[in-house]
Amino acid sequence: NGTSTANLLLEAGMTITPYGGFGRYQNAIRNSEEFNSANWTVTGATTTADTTTTTAPDGTYTADEIRDSYQTGAQIEQIILDADAAEQWTFSLWLKNNNATGSLLLVLQDNATSPVNTGATTTISSLPTRWQRYSVTHTASSTATQMTARIRFTEANASTSLYAWGAQMEAS
Repeated sequence: NGTSTANLLLEAGMTITPYGGFGRYQNAIRNSEEFNSANWTVTGATTTADTTTTTAPDGTYTADEIRDSYQTGAQIEQIILDADAAEQWTFSLWLKNNNATGSLLLVLQDNATSPVNTGATTTISSLPTRWQRYSVTHTASSTATQMTARIRFTEANASTSLYAWGAQMEAS
C-alpha cells in the first residue's frame, strides 16, 4: 500500500519517522537514567533506583532518588572525556523534589576552568514537586579536553532527597 510505519535511524544521527523527522541528536552521558551506576561519581550523597514511589516523566518507575547525606556540597557528577577546545556543551535533566530544602546547582565545567564549580551554573532555588527539565550551557576554554556535568546540593540537609531522570549532555 506504500505506507511505512517504521522509524529509520540514519548514521548521521537523524531520525525519520512516518510523522516526519528531526535532526542530529546525541547523548554523551553514560547511564543517563541510572544515577546509581558506576559512571556517576557520588560524593556526600546516595543514589537509589526508585521502582515504586514516583513515576518518571515517561510514566515508568525508572527515576532515581538522590539523597543528601548531610554534607555541604554533596554532589553527583559525570566526566565526559571527549570535549574539544572552545566547543559548546549543554547538560540537561529532569528533576522533581521529594523533600529537599535549600538550593541546588547544576554545573557544567571544563577541565581547564578552576576552581571547581566555576563553569556555567544554573541555580535552582526552589525545586518543585512536579517534574521539570533544567539545563545549563558552557563553552569550553581554549585548552579543554573534558567536561564535567554536576548536580550539587548547596546546603547540608540530612536525609532530604530529590528525584532525577533522563540526563543528557551534547555538544552543539
